[in-house]
Amino acid sequence: MRKILLSAVGVFALSGGTAFAQSNNDTDIEQNGANNNAVTEQDYRPAVQNSEIDIEQNGARNDAYARQWGGDNDIDIQQSGTANEANAFQTGRNPDLNVQQAGSRNYSDSDQYASNVRGDVRQNGSRNDSYLLQGQGGNGSRADVRQNGADNNSDIRQTDTVTSSPYWTNPHDGYARVEQNGTRNNADINQGGIGNDSRTTQNGTANNVTVNQGFVNNDASVVQNGAGNNATVNQ
Repeated sequence: MRKILLSAVGVFALSGGTAFAQSNNDTDIEQNGANNNAVTEQDYRPAVQNSEIDIEQNGARNDAYARQWGGDNDIDIQQSGTANEANAFQTGRNPDLNVQQAGSRNYSDSDQYASNVRGDVRQNGSRNDSYLLQGQGGNGSRADVRQNGADNNSDIRQTDTVTSSPYWTNPHDGYARVEQNGTRNNADINQGGIGNDSRTTQNGTANNVTVNQGFVNNDASVVQNGAGNNATVNQ
């Protein structure tokens, strides 16, 4: 189940975190221990840009939530421990996202509603789960997900418009890459528009890949190493 980010205005930090954020400012939260929770929000203003959110959590059952409005903003979330969960939301222009999780039962859920977005997710452990949505005029979207462990799942959706369908005629020029090492890996890539590129590599057994690309000038590459693999590509 996807978790909806809190909509409260302001910045909150629990379990020892400290946070400050507004226009063109930086938020830095560091938490060491168990059951940490961090929530931070940088709200939209006409001149909001070049803002950064950095969250680092070391312990068990860490939760991190980050929101940004504006342009040229960055979110960096690092979690070490078990049952890590990271949620991020960005809108505006040219946002960058970096999520790194080390441990078991990692979960990452990120939405980027902008153009020229960059999203990187790294998960090392077992039962990793990553959901990355890049849309609403998202021309030039770039998604890179790498997972090491068992039962990995990656879902990437790149679309020009926020609707139930990812297939639209507007140029998109999206790029998505997924690398998974483990057993029962699953990768779903959906790209709307034209001129998209997807690269999927899976190492293990019982791997599954589904790629859907809209219209023309698309390129898809799937490499699966192991037994019992399944690949479906729709262009």
